[in-house]
Amino acid sequence: MEPQTTRANECTAKRFLRGENRMPLLMEPPDRLTEVQDLFFEVLHLFFRFLFRQLVVRIAHQVEHYILIVIATMTLVVVFIVPVFFAFSSSSTVKVGFHFARLFTRLKAFG
Repeated sequence: MEPQTTRANECTAKRFLRGENRMPLLMEPPDRLTEVQDLFFEVLHLFFRFLFRQLVVRIAHQVEHYILIVIATMTLVVVFIVPVFFAFSSSSTVKVGFHFARLFTRLKAFG
């Protein structure tokens, strides 16, 4: 049995050196297919990166609008509602302060 095994190994070695003993095509994809796959995944990566950026930009714009709405609401509250609340409060100090503020704005308008 020993000589046959050696002879089979020699034949396998000769076929390998001649290039006949290659892997089947299913195991070894052609280079062109690999290039196409790489290109496809690169395009896919760029597409998803673009979508993610667009999503982030849209969310940022929405948040910006909400922040502006909150700032406008707080400004209206401070300018209109807080003075009215102080005017109708029971504290005489606050009422006096509110009347002085009204007087000051009237004087400023005339002069």
